[in-house]
Amino acid sequence: MSGAKFLDEIFNNVDLKAKVTEIYDGDTCTIETEFPGVVHRDSSTPLLIKFKVRMMGYDTPELRTRNLNEKRLGYICKQVLSNKILNEDVTIKCKSLDKYGRLLGTIICKNEDINEYMIVNNYGMTYDGGTKKDVIYNEDNSYVIGRVTYRLPAMK
Repeated sequence: MSGAKFLDEIFNNVDLKAKVTEIYDGDTCTIETEFPGVVHRDSSTPLLIKFKVRMMGYDTPELRTRNLNEKRLGYICKQVLSNKILNEDVTIKCKSLDKYGRLLGTIICKNEDINEYMIVNNYGMTYDGGTKKDVIYNEDNSYVIGRVTYRLPAMK
């Protein structure tokens, strides 16, 4: 059995308690958690491991792009996510691993569905993992998908 398949089976449909240690962008973070059922060889201390988590159901503007409007919005979304979950204890409702080996899931922090928060407040665009929609990023902190314009809230 491959390592990815093994991990996929372990974390499939599991609620995982973790601490968020890093924010990569508006939809990806790094967590630290106890590896289920594994302890250090020389003690009963649980083995802590780090995983990247791709938050399901939405996508945010990219940070690594030549489109400066997209990049600016991407950094705003990253900051919003950082303000919500960085260094916080969270629950990840895991579904599976994505093609890059990241955990796919929904993050709950202080009883709030953070994935939903990002979508409802226009920081994230709904996304199911398929082909991405064409998006036009504007200088006024808005973006357009089809005929609909989405505006990011003012930063606090």
